[in-house]
Amino acid sequence: AWLNMVVVLIVVAIAFYGEFFVRFRKLLVLGATSWFIAIVVIFLLPMHDGATFFDYSLATRKESSDTPRFRNLQTAPEQIVDRTVTEIVIGSGTESYQENSPSGLAAHNTYLTILYEQGIVGLILILLLLYMLTPLKTLLSRRRNIVTVLLIALILGVLVEGIYIDILHWRHLWVLLAFI
Repeated sequence: AWLNMVVVLIVVAIAFYGEFFVRFRKLLVLGATSWFIAIVVIFLLPMHDGATFFDYSLATRKESSDTPRFRNLQTAPEQIVDRTVTEIVIGSGTESYQENSPSGLAAHNTYLTILYEQGIVGLILILLLLYMLTPLKTLLSRRRNIVTVLLIALILGVLVEGIYIDILHWRHLWVLLAFI
């Protein structure tokens, strides 16, 4: 969610570069300062036992289901390369990655999962579909409105989140695409 928010803010800031920075200069300075303070607190400020909040949360999360997911994310490219040429090109079907992964869990990476299950052809087709449904030209045109820019920014944020989460089953993505 944080990564999505950063992408949205960057896209909106780029789309409305001149007027955005003039109108919201104080708000942007306050937001940047808040982010800096939050990063210092989360990553650098030690807690009572000497570890930072980030270290503590990472240590406790690795004990849970995140460890197999991170391992799957690391091994997914190797599994893709070790397949037959036909499976690399056209894939091996839905849920096949999860069935063949070392821990039986998904990689939680939309693009690696599509590449494994639908192959190179499937990945190209889904990226082409998402590109065609997202009117990126609107960001560069002079006749843009804030609602369209926000929708495009949100879609791009969700697509970036696809690196860490399987987004194809998210209603959020498809509802945003429907609004455009």
